[in-house]
Formats: sequence, C-alpha cells, structure tokens
Amino acid sequence: MPEPIDTDFWSQAAAGYPKKLPKRRVDRRDKCTPDGACVAHRTTKGGKCFAFLSVFKWEPRKGWDVLLEAFLREFDARQDFVCLYIKTSHFHSEGDFRDAITTFARDRLGIGPDAWKAQAPTIEVLAETIPHEDMPRLYKSVDAVVIPSRGEGWGRPHVEAMAMELPLIATNWSGPTAYMTEHNSYPLRIDHLETIKDGPWRGHRWAQPSVAHLRELLRRVYSDPEAAKETGRAARRDIVAQYSTGPVTALVLRRLEAIRSKLKRRHEQRALQASFSEESSAAAEAAEMERELGNGDGDLGLGEL
Repeated sequence: MPEPIDTDFWSQAAAGYPKKLPKRRVDRRDKCTPDGACVAHRTTKGGKCFAFLSVFKWEPRKGWDVLLEAFLREFDARQDFVCLYIKTSHFHSEGDFRDAITTFARDRLGIGPDAWKAQAPTIEVLAETIPHEDMPRLYKSVDAVVIPSRGEGWGRPHVEAMAMELPLIATNWSGPTAYMTEHNSYPLRIDHLETIKDGPWRGHRWAQPSVAHLRELLRRVYSDPEAAKETGRAARRDIVAQYSTGPVTALVLRRLEAIRSKLKRRHEQRALQASFSEESSAAAEAAEMERELGNGDGDLGLGEL
C-alpha cells in the first residue's frame, strides 16, 4: 500500500505567505571562507536568486556530498544568480554543518578561500526546527527541490515537494521510482550500486548518484524555469490523482474487500469440507453399526428385526 499525503495541506494555495529565507532577496551577498573571513560580493542581477531546496538528515545515505559537489562545480556566483538551501538536522553526526560544507569544498573539491570568495554560490543551512505547519511555507519559498540520496524507503520530502507543485530532482532508484517519471520530475541517473562499508546498513548496497547528470539537471531546471514549473504542475496532478487521501482510501477499501471475499470463500470451502466430513462420518458409523448388529454373537441382524 502506498503512503497517502494530505494534498489539501501540502498545496501552494493553502500554504499562505512564503517563508522568509535568509539572503534570498538581496543586492549584495556576504561570502564567508573556511577561515571565517567574509567578503561582500555584488550580485549579477537584482531580485531573488533561483532557490533550490534540499531536505534531509545529515548522513551519508542522503548524498549531501553528491549535492555539494554538483552544485559547487556547476554554478559560479559571478555568472549564476542561484542559491541552495539545506533543511537538515544532525543524525549520528556533528551539528556544525557550515564547517562541514566549507571543509568538503576545500578538501574534496579544491575550492580554497580565494576561490570560495570569488565564485562559490550561496549555500544556506536551515538547521533550526521548523514547525510542521510551517513546512508548506518553506516549500513555497523556493523554486525547486533536489534530493540526490543513495536510497529511500518512500521519500516523504519527495512527495511533499511534488504535491507543492515544485520541480523535483531526485535519484531514480528505490522507493521514489514508484511515483517519479520523466514527465512529472527530473529522475537522476545512478553510476552504479556499491556495497556499504560501515554503519547500520553495512553489507547492503545503495546507489551512487551521478554527479555529472545532477549537474546537467540542476542547470536544466535553472536555465528553463518555465519548463520546470510545468513539470511541477504535472507532479501535483499525479500526486493528487494517485496518492492523496481519496485514491489511497479507495485502494485500501478495495484491498480490504478483496481480503474479505477471499476469507469468505475460504470459510465456505472449509464449511463444505466439514459438511462432507460429517456425512462421511455418519455413513461410516451406520455401516459399522450394521456390521456389529449382523455379526455379533447371538445378536440379531438388521434382517432379522
């Protein structure tokens, strides 16, 4: 059974005012380097940056390293007015996410302090608790959602984003393949499956999302926002039609009716078998009685009565 989603709650219409995001509508941006120095950079154009949102708990399975590598390699703040918001919480990890990001950029991508100041696009971490009732406002405040995870059970933020009419870029593997299509989302290819070396899933396999394809999809969504919006509208139509409470309730009721019918047939078959068994038992008892009456010592047979 699929997990239903309340598409009345997760909707642009019901969300109200978009949530105010830091550094979303600015004419100047502060760029902070790993050593803590911040330098103001003038944006290439005024107004709002094109905002991507990623929602996940900070752990390797969620592919934060894939996200950061693709985003930082694809976009350049000197040319692209784009920003990334990461709504996260620590999960068996340290809570200093900003330090983790700048350290990753420096050590894994070779983006040192000078390059960070000159070209790194805005990345903002939203680590504070956001009440559940305010989450639709958060989705409403961005332009697209990107979740390049290595594996999902169902993908709750994926479905929430689609219900909110947002273009979704997500890994085309595991749970989300149940509802993601080329028509209603941007499925992210994987390079291969790899065996997990440590942690609670050690020995299992998960996907390695393609950084190259993620860069391509990020650029496509950023460069053609109108097409991305249409994809978001298609996403909501599909989610409402298949995974809102009405269709899922109908599916559950059909399943329960099928189970009821199956149990009824099984009960009827058992009752019929029991009836045959009782008739056979009664006939056997009668035959046994006749044999005893006919063959007993000095007893009368049925024919002598």
